Amino acid sequence: MKLFKLFTVVAFASALLVSCNKNNTDEPKQEPVPYETPAFVEVATKVVFPAATAPETKGGETIKSIEFTEAGYAIIIKEAVKADDGTNAVVTTYTYDKGVYNVLGFGKVEIKSGKVTITQTSGDDAPASNYEGEATVTTGNSTDKNLYCAWEIMTTNIKVSGPGIGFDKLFSNAATASDLYEIAKYVNEKKKVINADDFKGYKVESVSVTDAGTIMVKFANGVSYVGDIKLSSKTFTYKLDIESNFMFSAEATGKIDLDPDTNILTFVVTGSFKYNNDSYTSEVTLTLKQKANV
Repeated sequence: MKLFKLFTVVAFASALLVSCNKNNTDEPKQEPVPYETPAFVEVATKVVFPAATAPETKGGETIKSIEFTEAGYAIIIKEAVKADDGTNAVVTTYTYDKGVYNVLGFGKVEIKSGKVTITQTSGDDAPASNYEGEATVTTGNSTDKNLYCAWEIMTTNIKVSGPGIGFDKLFSNAATASDLYEIAKYVNEKKKVINADDFKGYKVESVSVTDAGTIMVKFANGVSYVGDIKLSSKTFTYKLDIESNFMFSAEATGKIDLDPDTNILTFVVTGSFKYNNDSYTSEVTLTLKQKANV
């Protein structure tokens, strides 16, 4: 809940506009950044369990789905009352060997002909017992796989306008550009519309987009926000799994563009929010490079 007050205002429910103008010959040419084929692109998949027969965790929470991402994350979505951090997603890592997904702290998952078998291991979020049952299995079918990996922030450009506030600020240092606390402090220097202290520790570790239609924002403090994203050419709509608050909705539209010459991703979202009955608009431009596979 705390994170939502900043995150959707100035990081993800805002507009991400292209930070460099390719027609401006006065700007130095951006050098390419490293990119490699995601380690698990061939085995990435998403498993959705039927509600009536879904497995449960040791804590008695229903497991709705498990996704194995191209970058090596395992995203476990539970159907439960949201935790204090506002999400019911458990994010861990996995390895793959001969048809078996070995999920850290969860168990071994095997998928054959739409049937899923889980052999539990230790961990609070592991299944209460071994499981075997039918499930809906989704694998990506896109021919362009380059988007589907984990990304890390290079720069963040923020525009906020409304009663008593208006600025356009580029954070070009990656450490600051990914730190929501540092961004919150800057916003409050212009006009206090959020409590910056709420965002201490919320530093974006990675942003993932998967071919199965998932968007995940992972923070260094262990919190992860997961939602659905629909891509259409270079535009998208998404809805993050974050509770609403008085400032903004987690639903957004925008643009996404991967430069084939530099391997830099630009993610663009437009949004608006209200604070004390005043209306504001905000734009945030993120440029990202591929994060090394986990």
